[in-house]
Amino acid sequence: MSVKALRRLAQRYGIEMNDAMLRFLRAAILQLAPSGQVTVAIERFQQGLFQRLQHERELYEQTLTLHLKNEREMYEQTLAFRLQHERELYEKILTERLRVERERTDQQFAHLREIVEHQRIALEKQIEQQRVALEKQIEQQRTALEKQMEAHRAVLEIQIQAQREIVEQRFADLLRYLDKRFEAYERHLVQLREDMEGRFRTLTWLVSGATAFLSVLLTIYQFMR
Repeated sequence: MSVKALRRLAQRYGIEMNDAMLRFLRAAILQLAPSGQVTVAIERFQQGLFQRLQHERELYEQTLTLHLKNEREMYEQTLAFRLQHERELYEKILTERLRVERERTDQQFAHLREIVEHQRIALEKQIEQQRVALEKQIEQQRTALEKQMEAHRAVLEIQIQAQREIVEQRFADLLRYLDKRFEAYERHLVQLREDMEGRFRTLTWLVSGATAFLSVLLTIYQFMR
């Protein structure tokens, strides 16, 4: 068996041997050949080679298992650290978002409170203006009615004076007629005064109701806050 054949045989089994080892192995085989122990030597060599390969495989499997275990532990530690970091970062982001949302909600409530306050002030001003306008209108109507009655009374007095000089016989009938007219006008004045007082009471009730409604709105807002 040549050195090349021995090298190919060693390479077949995955063994790297230099030329000196190959020549030594060839010399040993040639020395054992006359005694018929070449086959036995080859079998022993194959058994030793198989045992070495088995040992190398077991050692490689153990090394690989240990390496995989270490890699797994390191990966689990890295993953746990990363998850912890991600959770802390998410908690910070969530806390910041909650703070921003709380500030924005407070600003919205403050703006809403200002709007409600402005609306309440505007409504109170509007009610006060309506009340003043209604009182002024009532006063104008009363003054106009008094002037109208005064003018009518003056006209009647002139007519009575003129008719007294002309027709003395109808003086009593005219007096009764004027008394009835005066009573009717007085009833009309009483009815008008009652109507005006009723409208004033209605306006007062509306003002009280609006004030109570605004108080309820303010109480609800304070409760929501």
